[in-house]
Amino acid sequence: MKHSDISLVLMDIKMPLMDGEEALQKILEQKPGMPVVAQTANALSSDRERYLESGFVDHISKPIDRQQLITVMEKWAL
Repeated sequence: MKHSDISLVLMDIKMPLMDGEEALQKILEQKPGMPVVAQTANALSSDRERYLESGFVDHISKPIDRQQLITVMEKWAL
């Protein structure tokens, strides 16, 4: 697999060709267990729960707070 040194993916939920949840499934097919963090402007707790249930390991809201991003990266990067 290309880029085998990647240990964390930050995935935007809204993208032009496929949404983040579909992209997540494709990533996990290639590299099971890869931590993928959803990043989105959807900040409701119900949105967060849905993303976690669909396989994302965490959620970060836009606009992204620098300290929150660092905390998430330290938590999930291997």
